[in-house]
Amino acid sequence: MTLPRSDYDFRDSRVAAVLAANPVNSAIFGVSGLHKVTVPVLLLGGSYDPATPFVLEQARSFPRLASRDKYLTLVEGQAHVDFSKIDANIKNVVESVEAVNLNLPDPNLLHAYGSAVMVPFFQLYIAEDESFRPLVENGAAHAAYLSQDQEFKFYLISQKSEGALIKEIDQFRRTNGIIAPPNEFPTQTISDNF
Repeated sequence: MTLPRSDYDFRDSRVAAVLAANPVNSAIFGVSGLHKVTVPVLLLGGSYDPATPFVLEQARSFPRLASRDKYLTLVEGQAHVDFSKIDANIKNVVESVEAVNLNLPDPNLLHAYGSAVMVPFFQLYIAEDESFRPLVENGAAHAAYLSQDQEFKFYLISQKSEGALIKEIDQFRRTNGIIAPPNEFPTQTISDNF
């Protein structure tokens, strides 16, 4: 099947919110594509994910989203796959490599972190239950509370921290001599979307 080259509109009015776990979206959708997303978005990322590194994918994508209701999480130790479910032979190979000294979080902890953010997000934006708004809007404090006694921490930021995130990305680039692509972050502000 081939489609003629055209600008297709794949927007679906039934989509009220988006959850993307460890997405490869920066390279696929680009700045202009991500900037068209205006529904509430929850991006999930992990610090042990070599397939979609947090800084290159989720952190770069977050400021590109036009939604005023957007949230970005980082879970320390989370990989792109659940290592506890890897085929036993592959797991044995990974564990046999002496240079690899990975201390992995308990999958139940990762599940608890995910549930703690996904349930309130969907209750607020899909079920339209306003009683969940304080939990969603104070997600950073909730994440810090949940992970306070854990080795692997859970972080969450909202659109309110977008400017600080962009500054951190720029500082990282300057420190490491990385040149930013042109027009990486949209110049249109969130308030322009109303």
